[in-house]
Amino acid sequence: MLIRKLTLVAALLVAGLAPATPALAAQAPPASTPNTSMSAMATIWYIEGYYDQLTCLDRGSFGVSSGWWLDYYCEPDYGGDPNSYRLWVEDEGSSTGNCATAGHAYLINGSTLYFSGYEGNYQNGVSTTWVPSGYAVIALGGNGIKKNTAPQFKLQLNGVDVANHSWTVNSAGDNCVSNQVNKTLNLQAGQTYTLKAHYTAGNGNVIDETVVYVYAY
Repeated sequence: MLIRKLTLVAALLVAGLAPATPALAAQAPPASTPNTSMSAMATIWYIEGYYDQLTCLDRGSFGVSSGWWLDYYCEPDYGGDPNSYRLWVEDEGSSTGNCATAGHAYLINGSTLYFSGYEGNYQNGVSTTWVPSGYAVIALGGNGIKKNTAPQFKLQLNGVDVANHSWTVNSAGDNCVSNQVNKTLNLQAGQTYTLKAHYTAGNGNVIDETVVYVYAY
């Protein structure tokens, strides 16, 4: 009987009447592996400047809405002027070489920071700050400055350099910051001076720009 059944199955297979084994479904492609070769661009926080509290909040918010930086916060300048706040900003730092921000040089008078823009673009315009005639103290510094280079500043009156009012300040370190230093002014009453800066930005651009006008009262 067994031999007869095997013979029948063989005959059916030859005739094509026996059920064939179903074809295997086409194998689905493997799930794609997430691309981990590109990570999100890192952001860096840095001090953009020093302001009174209201100016710090206004400038920080305006910078975010204008696309100058991603986020901000204002921190009291502990140990310094009680009315001064550090404006910390978050930036992606694109097109700035190894620096977190584009190059800029600044002057601080009291608790207010003045700079005309980034790498000579004058996006802030050139402001005027007032100082007393005779003896006055201001601070000079820079950010987005090429490592191991130092910004240079000079005061001019009617396009002529003012004697004893040219300075080379601190060299920038790994963080591209030229730490601010105090400088003494001795100016004539009723005159408006021009503060010029010369520096090398983190991306290698060499910049000569007007930072601020200084009026002696």
